[in-house]
Amino acid sequence: RRRSEVPSGDSELEDLDEDEDGDVWIFGYGSLIFRPMPFPWLERCWARLPGYIRRFWQGSTDHRGTPENPGRVVTLLTLEEYAAARDRFVATLCDDDDEAKHHIADSTTTFGVAYRVGAAHRKELFAYLDHREKGGYVREVATAYVVDGAPLDESRSIRCVVYRATPINAQWLGPSTYADMAAQIARSHGPSGPNPEYLFGLQRALVEAQLDDPHVSRLVSLLPVVDDDE
Repeated sequence: RRRSEVPSGDSELEDLDEDEDGDVWIFGYGSLIFRPMPFPWLERCWARLPGYIRRFWQGSTDHRGTPENPGRVVTLLTLEEYAAARDRFVATLCDDDDEAKHHIADSTTTFGVAYRVGAAHRKELFAYLDHREKGGYVREVATAYVVDGAPLDESRSIRCVVYRATPINAQWLGPSTYADMAAQIARSHGPSGPNPEYLFGLQRALVEAQLDDPHVSRLVSLLPVVDDDE
């Protein structure tokens, strides 16, 4: 079993891979990149996760939006999930080829940040993340590849825990036109702050690492002018 549908409690922790010291790796691809966990980590590094695509297709009613006005945050999709959702949406575009071309993934891998957290913090780590990611996300275990240097040479593979929201969760929004997604992000605000702050924080971190995510960059380019003091 790789997925915990109710990601909490000791029973689910038995499924999570550990290294020889009992430490655990967490792969972050959204807010964990620019808003790290409040735990001491033993290692933090950029890594790539092949076979997954990052998209702003998940609704947020508890962090960057409200139940009445959901925000948009990222999730990871398998290639099959991505293709199915994209194809259903593109079929509704009525031959809008310009919009459709922007929904073709430029890569089949996602870059993010991996954290190695010591075994002593294991239970409190998952209690924190289970609460932080409670809005439709589940735990899975996947293999990522640590990258370093230029041009981001792979150094080793790691088994890591990743939280992702699949298309069957209740807060799933799925794709829309980029203009509509940008407009939704621009007007959304939740307990964790304005939705544009989340988008800008992710984009800034990727740019600083000299990494490009065309999906994120296009949303930033289409976002109406907002006050970005962060």
